[in-house]
Amino acid sequence: MMSNASLATIQPRPRETTLKQYLERHGHDTDSYGAFYNPSELYRWLVRIDCGCVTEVLTRGNAIPPTEQTLEHSLGGDEEPIYKRTWLLTPFGIQCALSREKLCPGEYCYPKGHLWHAHGEDVPMRGITEWLLREKVCHSSSGKPFTPWLVRLSCGHCGHANSDPEWSPGIPHVTNYDVVKALREEVLSRDDLSERMRRFHEEQIEFEGFLVCDPAKAARCARCVFMRRITEYGEIGKLADSWPKPEPKPTPPKPTSREAAAKQLQAVEREIHRLQKKAETLREGSAPDSQDDVPAKPNQAD
Repeated sequence: MMSNASLATIQPRPRETTLKQYLERHGHDTDSYGAFYNPSELYRWLVRIDCGCVTEVLTRGNAIPPTEQTLEHSLGGDEEPIYKRTWLLTPFGIQCALSREKLCPGEYCYPKGHLWHAHGEDVPMRGITEWLLREKVCHSSSGKPFTPWLVRLSCGHCGHANSDPEWSPGIPHVTNYDVVKALREEVLSRDDLSERMRRFHEEQIEFEGFLVCDPAKAARCARCVFMRRITEYGEIGKLADSWPKPEPKPTPPKPTSREAAAKQLQAVEREIHRLQKKAETLREGSAPDSQDDVPAKPNQAD
C-alpha cells in the first residue's frame, strides 16, 4: 500500500522477480548466516531520490522507514535497471573503516536515507585535507611499493590516496614540474585528444593530482555525485511470506560394509599383483644371462 500519492501511480515489479534476484544473490548465504538473510523478514519499498529517479529498496521489517536506514548494496547485474533508472538496493550498510577511529560523523560514510546511484556524471576532484589512516604497503603491477591511505576530502567525504611507503603527513609533497610541462604541451598540441582526456590532464595540473605530485594533493570524490538522498517512499509489502530455501543437493548413498570390504580386497589384490611383477623384474635383472656373466676363476700358480 503506497503512502505517497506521487509514487502510487508507478507499478512495482512483480514480487517473484525481486525475490528471484534476491535469492540469486544471497541464497547461498542462508545456510551460513541463518535468519539474517531470511527473505520473509524483508520488506519492499518504492522510493524516489533527490535526482528524481525511482527505485526499490529492501529493509529488515517495516517499523523503520528507508529514510532512517543505511541502504547500500546492489542486487543489480547486467539486466535493465529497475524502472529504467537505477538499481535494486538492500539495507546492508557499509560501515566506514574509519568509524573504529571515531573519525567519521555518524560512523558511516553513507548517511541514513541515502542510496548509491550512478548517473554517469564526471566525478569531481577534491583537495585532500587530512591523511587519516595508513594501510599496509602494497605493490603495483611493476613491483613498485606504495602505501594506500584513507583521507578526508575538502567536501567532507572520505576518500583514498596513495603515497610512497616512507612518506608521512608533514613531509612536503614533491611536484614533478617536468611532467606538468609535458601535460600542458600535450593539451595544447594534440588535436586528437578526447575532451575527457583533455579535462583529466587539466585537472591533474590544476589540483596537483597523482600524475604530477607525490603524494597527490587531491583525489576524486564519487560520493559528491553518486550518493543520493531519499525524498519520497511508499511501502510495497513483504518480499516473501515464507523462507523458500533451495532444495538440498542429493548425496550419494554410502557403500554397505560388504561393498566396502570388496573394494578394499580389490585394492589389496592390485597391490599384490604389482609387487609380484616387480619381484619378477628384479629376479630377471639379477640372474646371469650367459656364461660370460659368470666371474672367471683366478689363475693358480704352477
